[in-house]
Amino acid sequence: MPNYKRVYLAGYSFMRSMQRYDYRIDAIIILPDHLHMIIAPKHPEEYSKIIAHIKRSFVYGLDKSLKTKAKLHLSTSSYNRKLSGIW
Repeated sequence: MPNYKRVYLAGYSFMRSMQRYDYRIDAIIILPDHLHMIIAPKHPEEYSKIIAHIKRSFVYGLDKSLKTKAKLHLSTSSYNRKLSGIW
């Protein structure tokens, strides 16, 4: 998947999470293989839910072949916990 599509998908993931949770993005930088962000949730206890929602939305939007390839590199423990291998 080209980088510009990943950036679009990341933006879409943020948009979906902002529809569900009340927070603002103070800073964000998107790099080819990861991102950094500073967010300010209205309800700080929702921080982990916001991050999980963003990650889940992003992975859901990826091509199936990319998700399958990422799972091939998971440890047994990560595979058993049903992690995506993307993050």
